[in-house]
Amino acid sequence: VAGATQEEASFFHAIADETPIAEQTIQMGLTIQEPSFKDGSGHKWTMSDGEASLQYAMEDEDFIARIDNGEPFRKGDVLICDVRFTQTRTGQKLKIQRAIVKVIDHKDGYEQTEFEL
Repeated sequence: VAGATQEEASFFHAIADETPIAEQTIQMGLTIQEPSFKDGSGHKWTMSDGEASLQYAMEDEDFIARIDNGEPFRKGDVLICDVRFTQTRTGQKLKIQRAIVKVIDHKDGYEQTEFEL
């Protein structure tokens, strides 16, 4: 147990709680840039929406199971997903958390052109 004197009290500040401001789920396409399967990482995948590369929590355990069972995928593949955006506020700071809730479709990122022989 720690203690503080009256003179030291000004050095201590209350920790502000993270307060949810808004939440929205939308369907969108994301390009795989860097998946993560590290334990304890929360499956944070780096994905591109065509404008920016950001981290998304991969929450679709069915999709993770498909990958674990051998479904092939690679950098550049496109996932059509339900994505949840949660905006929170801590003090004066706003933050957006992104989570892939459900992978609806998985498209090969490198379409091969067919040639007639």
